[in-house]
Amino acid sequence: MSTGDQLSGLCVDVLGSSAAVAPSAAWAVRHRDAILRALRKVLGRQGVDSLVWMPAERLLRTAEGWSGALGDGDEPLWAPIVENGVRFAPHPELRQKTGFYADQRESRRLVRSIAAGKSVLDLCCYTGGFALSAAAGGAERVLGVDSSQPAVDAARRNAALNGLDQAALFARADVKKLVAAAREPVRAEDSAHSEDGSPASVAAAVHSAAWDLVILDPPKLAPSRGALERAARVYAEYNAWAMGLVRPGGLLMTCTCSGAMTQAGLFMGTLQEAARRAGREIAVLRIAGAAPDHTVAAGYPEGNYLTNILLHVL
Repeated sequence: MSTGDQLSGLCVDVLGSSAAVAPSAAWAVRHRDAILRALRKVLGRQGVDSLVWMPAERLLRTAEGWSGALGDGDEPLWAPIVENGVRFAPHPELRQKTGFYADQRESRRLVRSIAAGKSVLDLCCYTGGFALSAAAGGAERVLGVDSSQPAVDAARRNAALNGLDQAALFARADVKKLVAAAREPVRAEDSAHSEDGSPASVAAAVHSAAWDLVILDPPKLAPSRGALERAARVYAEYNAWAMGLVRPGGLLMTCTCSGAMTQAGLFMGTLQEAARRAGREIAVLRIAGAAPDHTVAAGYPEGNYLTNILLHVL
């Protein structure tokens, strides 16, 4: 729950037997004790044993001007959770959202349903949500890439949790550098050693084949409307490159979690520009947002932040 449920500034994700409580507004920190008491009463009936207090410190200090103590919660009792038949261990120590992006749940379900026999590339994979959903769905080849080594390590542990550590490989690489590497020819010696984790080998692995399904889910590129123009250029560049990785007739699932981009309605136009740059034709198969528990209040459309588009790339 967050902005769409009349509790703007408070996000609570129930992850197995623990709940991550992430305040981003001063009022929530001020009323921490009352919030935790209420959550213990309600969530305790659902088998939640610990409430992990995860305040968004930078936002609270800068945007909210909070100068006092931020408080703490229970010691976490993190246990693997199951989503669409795939097991994941929450990783709040990575400090991205609450350690698990539950908002893409339905889109991961779709990926699992269409992945059988496909080669799948998951860019900005974080802890492997899309990649492992594809592997569980019978994908023939899966590679997940992220710029964060701790996230890649967590993805590998999640793969092992599901017995998919041979079916899904993960490597560290920065998307910006991979885009730059696309301008350079792939050398045979790099391609032959594509699993050693070096930047050249990861680039070789990404660029050496046309993929049946590419997933591109970058971090927020437009934190505000003032950043839209620059963000649109970067989204166009990233997506043009990603389209070039898709085999003719394949699929690209591309996302923006930038509320400014979603609310301005610019993402589709950005994808059209990307297709023009890539010399590809695209058709929209599906447009989705966050999972149903991420509600959007009718009087607060600014709460609509996530856009997930599935494209047929010719």
